[in-house]
Amino acid sequence: MPLLSRWFVRTSLIYLCLGFLIGGALLWSRAIGHTGVIWRLLPVHVAWLLFGWMMQLAMGVAYWIMPKSAAPETAERPLTELAWASYASLNLSLLVLALSAAEGHFFGALRPASGALLGLSVLFYAAHLWPRIRAVTQAQGASR
Repeated sequence: MPLLSRWFVRTSLIYLCLGFLIGGALLWSRAIGHTGVIWRLLPVHVAWLLFGWMMQLAMGVAYWIMPKSAAPETAERPLTELAWASYASLNLSLLVLALSAAEGHFFGALRPASGALLGLSVLFYAAHLWPRIRAVTQAQGASR
């Protein structure tokens, strides 16, 4: 398994644990009738499980599984810098979102930045995978 795939998968497992911890705290606070500050973490809980765990796990597996290139002599994946940039911006987005849950107007203003970083991550990853997908499609078309 490539190094970036391992980082994606391991980081996704960390977000799985953290997301479940926050979810458990939310359920516990509801059970005791306390609906205080902990409920500010609900968007963080949802984002960490959806994007931190599920999306990051899918991205790590896709990086590993997708063909490297249409050319059999090419041993490297193209545009790996974009894939690493996607990993960095996705995780930065999730951390900025966690900061935005804190009290105060400054941290609340970070939520749009988190969304922008998430969108940037998706664009980086799509730009990385696009040549790998197109190359396989062309190779299959030539063999028909």
